Amino acid sequence: MKTVWNVMKKVLGVFCVLMVVGGCVATYQEKQPGLLVLVAVFGLLAVICFRRPKKKQPPVNTTQYGTPEVTITTEHIPEIPKETLKDMRRYYTAMQAQNDARIMAESFQLCQQTHDFDTFFSRLKLAQQSALTLLQAKQARCKGVDDQTVQACRSVLSAGDALKLDFLERKYQHETNSAMQLKTPAGQRKRLEAFLNKLQAYDVEFFSVEDAYNSTVEKIKELVQE
Repeated sequence: MKTVWNVMKKVLGVFCVLMVVGGCVATYQEKQPGLLVLVAVFGLLAVICFRRPKKKQPPVNTTQYGTPEVTITTEHIPEIPKETLKDMRRYYTAMQAQNDARIMAESFQLCQQTHDFDTFFSRLKLAQQSALTLLQAKQARCKGVDDQTVQACRSVLSAGDALKLDFLERKYQHETNSAMQLKTPAGQRKRLEAFLNKLQAYDVEFFSVEDAYNSTVEKIKELVQE
C-alpha cells in the first residue's frame, strides 16, 4: 500500500507541475493575472507531493543519483561575462524577446501533445534554450522581458523531468493500444518490438527519470513475451 501511495503522490505531483507551467504560460500569453492564484495552489501541492518524509538516519549524498526532479533554477545558468551582457542589452530587442517567448510557449505545448520521440526532445531543448535566452536577457536588463515571462521561463526549465514522465506514459499508452488493435499476434509483436527498439535508442535522454524509463521498458518486454 505504501508503494501505491508513493506512486499516486508522484503522479499527482507531475500533474501539479504541468498545471503550474501551463498556468504561467497562459498568464503570459493571455495576460490574466488571476491565474496566478491557481498557479500558486498547484505549486504548493507539487511541493507537498515531491517532499520526502524525514528519516532518522544520516543524510545521504544525493549527488550520486543524478539530477533531482523539478529543481532547476536561475542559479544553474552559467555565469555570463559582462561584455556579453552589454552586447545583448545593445542588440537584443523587445521583438526578439516576444518571439523567443512565443517559441518557448509553443514548444512546451507541443511537448505535451506529441507522440514522436524526435519532436519531443527537439522541442524540449528548444523550449529550454529559449527560456535560458530570455533569462539572460532579463539579467542584461533588455526590454520586453517582464516578471511574468521570467516566471514562465523558470517553470519551463523546472518541468523537464515532469514532461519526460508524461511523454513516457502517453507514448506507452498510444503504442500499446495501437499494437493491440492489429489483427495478428505477429503484427502486434512487431509493433511492440519496434517501439521497444526506439525507446532504448533514447535511453540517455531519459537518464534523469531512469526508474520510470526502466519500468516502461520492462512492461513492454512483458507484453512482447505474452
